[in-house]
Amino acid sequence: MKNETEMMMTTTPMTPEQQLALRNESVMKACQDLRELSAALGGILLLLERRAQTSEVALSAYCLLKTLKQQFDQVLGKMFPLH
Repeated sequence: MKNETEMMMTTTPMTPEQQLALRNESVMKACQDLRELSAALGGILLLLERRAQTSEVALSAYCLLKTLKQQFDQVLGKMFPLH
C-alpha cells in the first residue's frame, strides 16, 4: 500500500520545495535508523562485556565490535551532528 507521499509523487508533479522536504524527511529517517542501530550495538557490547570476563571468544568479539561501533559513531557524528 502506498503512503501519502508516494501517492502524491505519482499523481502530481512535485514542486522543488516538496522535493526538498521529501529528501529532508528521508535523510532524517535514515539518521534516526542509524542512531537506533548504534544503540543496539551498544546493547550487544554490554552483553559481550559481561561475558568477556569468562570467555575468550566473547572478549574477542567485544574488542572487534567496540572498535567497529566507535568508527560507526564517528562517521555518524560527522554525517549527522547533534544539535
